[in-house]
Amino acid sequence: MSLRNPSRRLGFAALSLALGAVGAQSAQANVYASRLRVTQPTSTDPFDGNFFDGSGARIRFNVGGFRSVGVTPETADQVVVSVKLGGATIYSVTMMNVPSGDTSVVWNGGVNGGNIPAPAGSYTYEVTVSDAGYATPTETWKFTDVDQVLLGLSDRAVASNNFPSTPGFGTSIYLESGTGRHQISVLRPDGSLVSELLVNSTVFNASSRSPWFSDIGSDGRYYVNNSNTNNSDAPLGDGEILVINPDGTVFRKLPVPTSQTLRGLDVTVTATDTTLTYVDGTVVKRYINGVTTTLGTFSRPYLRDLTIDDAGNIYVTGGSGSGTGLFKNLYKLSPAGTLIDSAAATADLVSATVARRGAGVADDRIYVYVRGLGISQVTFTTPGTPGTVSAILFSNATSTSISMQIAADAAGNIVYANPSNEFNNLVSPGDGQNSYTTPNPTGANLVVVGVLPVELTSTGAVRRGSDVVLSWATATEKNNAGFQVERLEGANWKALGFVAGSGTTTEAKSYGYTENRAPAGRLSYRLVQQDLDGTAHISPTITLEAAGVAPTAFKLLGASPNPFNPTASIRFELPAASRVTLVVYNSAGQKVATLLDGATLEAGTQAVPFDASALPSGMYLYRLTAGQQVASGRMTLMK
Repeated sequence: MSLRNPSRRLGFAALSLALGAVGAQSAQANVYASRLRVTQPTSTDPFDGNFFDGSGARIRFNVGGFRSVGVTPETADQVVVSVKLGGATIYSVTMMNVPSGDTSVVWNGGVNGGNIPAPAGSYTYEVTVSDAGYATPTETWKFTDVDQVLLGLSDRAVASNNFPSTPGFGTSIYLESGTGRHQISVLRPDGSLVSELLVNSTVFNASSRSPWFSDIGSDGRYYVNNSNTNNSDAPLGDGEILVINPDGTVFRKLPVPTSQTLRGLDVTVTATDTTLTYVDGTVVKRYINGVTTTLGTFSRPYLRDLTIDDAGNIYVTGGSGSGTGLFKNLYKLSPAGTLIDSAAATADLVSATVARRGAGVADDRIYVYVRGLGISQVTFTTPGTPGTVSAILFSNATSTSISMQIAADAAGNIVYANPSNEFNNLVSPGDGQNSYTTPNPTGANLVVVGVLPVELTSTGAVRRGSDVVLSWATATEKNNAGFQVERLEGANWKALGFVAGSGTTTEAKSYGYTENRAPAGRLSYRLVQQDLDGTAHISPTITLEAAGVAPTAFKLLGASPNPFNPTASIRFELPAASRVTLVVYNSAGQKVATLLDGATLEAGTQAVPFDASALPSGMYLYRLTAGQQVASGRMTLMK
């Protein structure tokens, strides 16, 4: 069995932020990230493309390829998340000792760690996971399906999705069957169960041992041999390949001509072609869009499984017969099907897979499952010289069954299904130091729809009798036609009025709007800033509590949240319109930011945002001056 692997293996990178995890061991495995996606920061809803509302974008992913359970859970040594525009990195964050499973980071939209907003555009993002690795092949996780054991199902086929362009990248499928029962279990690279598909479905033929040869195409679909007698040597006639969507629905059925028995399966999918390479009893055949040809003149009395390397070479297990001890050979064929070399093992070779560790054939590794013994590596060096089968690299509860497969995942780990002991596991090949970069799926870029070309420095709202007075101030404006003031009514925003803007200016400006006879209770307002070309941008929500009244005295309410990372709001109350200055200092007394510089603010409760993306962790002091009134406070940045 063979799976394409467009991986990128990189060394460590020096990046901006380090986060530590305590009480875990290094994963020491071939690690990688999967399930890359971007959502709103506080929910799993898709990112709305808006950074101006202060919410940011949460980049989520799953870290896997290593043990996630046990007395001492393991961690990946380093994870680097990068956001790029046109190939240039504009944001990156580094995390250390990251546990297996789902994790995430939040990007506030700042460029290069600062508070300069990212421009509108389509951004790519990627996650690089690095680890010291194991020195020898080691089981990294094992999954036992309790239902599978109770129902008498056995693991047969296995395949791994090695295509980062698809949403299912990193998942593995395990085809399980018993007398009249079949299903597909889908596992994440951390060993956790995603779903069980086609449970007891009639889509499978009613053999107790089928289906059990499979592959996953670059389209993310599952290709499954559904031949009724695919585990026997009796003539079959035409075979059938089920093409199954990741949600378990059948996409289509491919009738594959066979004169004997359909075994082994490699799938290549392009925009125009679907190519299946498979064993038909004693020969190797290729199916392309309904046309089938026999490759070369190579033939043996019994052929069982096959896999293909990055150069297109085909590796087929087989021998002189299907009896015990008769199919101990691995044959290396050219892409056209001509025999190049062979290698012999000490026992039958049940399954073969190629671990594609890079873009070329030079670093491909060929692994085989030796019946009843375990996993070995096969090496071919000089053409015309027999290859060598290594000693058993990994053996754990081995099975003498021939109704099973092995596969390799994107990072080079070996995915193994054991039909006798009813478990699935992942075996790290023992590469030592390793690293893998996963790009975001195709069509799932991080899209920024735009940022407000107007820099708001403060917003506020206060009740005065039955009226509500809104106030806000800007530091700069660009092509600003004005602000539409809206109030939330139920689930909808109601337009109240429009306040003209100042076009383009670098001078500080103050604005206000009064809603006469406003409703009682808790009210929420927002500003919809409109450019001269009609483009609209939405401000953060301004909330006025039900009991809100005009302040009677100057009061510093403090920073919130505190501690914070990386943004906080400094809130205060003004009993009357005042000229306000707000400056932030580090613990050494050095000025690090001027948030307000003599800006005139209306009476009411004010909130001034502070972005510390470009500053190191530590304690910061802020000094507020309003007319003759002065107050100060402290806040802690914890990155």
